[in-house]
Amino acid sequence: MDFDIERKKRRQKIMAVFGAVLLGLFVLVILWFTPEPTCSDGKKNGGEVGVDCGGFCGPCSEKIAAQDVIVQKTDFVASGKDMYDAVVWIDNPNDKYGARSIKGKFLFFDVSGKQIGEVPVESFLLPNETKYVLKQGVSGMGESVSSVEWKLENVDWVEMQETSGLRLSITDRKYQELASGAGFSQVSGLLTNGSTYDWNDVVISILLVDRSGKLLATHGTSRQTFRSGEKWDFRLIFPERFPGDVYGVDMQVETNIYNNTNFLKANLPGGAFQAR
Repeated sequence: MDFDIERKKRRQKIMAVFGAVLLGLFVLVILWFTPEPTCSDGKKNGGEVGVDCGGFCGPCSEKIAAQDVIVQKTDFVASGKDMYDAVVWIDNPNDKYGARSIKGKFLFFDVSGKQIGEVPVESFLLPNETKYVLKQGVSGMGESVSSVEWKLENVDWVEMQETSGLRLSITDRKYQELASGAGFSQVSGLLTNGSTYDWNDVVISILLVDRSGKLLATHGTSRQTFRSGEKWDFRLIFPERFPGDVYGVDMQVETNIYNNTNFLKANLPGGAFQAR
């Protein structure tokens, strides 16, 4: 009887040692195949305070307490057969922060309120800026669009330095119907680069509205390599008649100062609007 008890104890000790060895081997295998924590693995590990920051990765960026972008209104206009232009007016209430990226999308609805399409749009905002974002030539929804909404999805805020040096302006703004020649009407203006920067890309957007503010038509153009002090006398033709009488012409000019490639090399390193 005592012999059976001793044999059972020895068997239990052997099983315990065998189990410990297996567990150790399992841990070694896991450690062998588990990659070392890095500052770009998208995980909070290795003593990091946040995802890929803090600890040996360096300090985490402070969260920017910016006020939300204000969406003022949206509008749209048919610009051809199964073709639409959509506009959203947005406002940045922050005087210290700009949005280097604003991602959202236009949602298109039919008369019953059913969503029949959507199109993503990305833009940017300077501090205290109010602007509109124009998307032209949206197609694929037939001729049943009754309304458009804007859904804001993501804003990437950044602290900004002084941006008053931007100084792009449009003067001599005119709209007129054409009595002869190709086209129904035209808009014109004089764009001046009053800044000390040479820009790689400058964009002009045009909105025509009636007396009630309803959108009638849109247009747009861009200019590459627009140097400091340069002027551009631009003219844009509306080829076909559109319904309604033009009461207001809104011309907007912008250039993306968040894109470093937009500063021509002659300007660098002076194009530093973002706080470091």
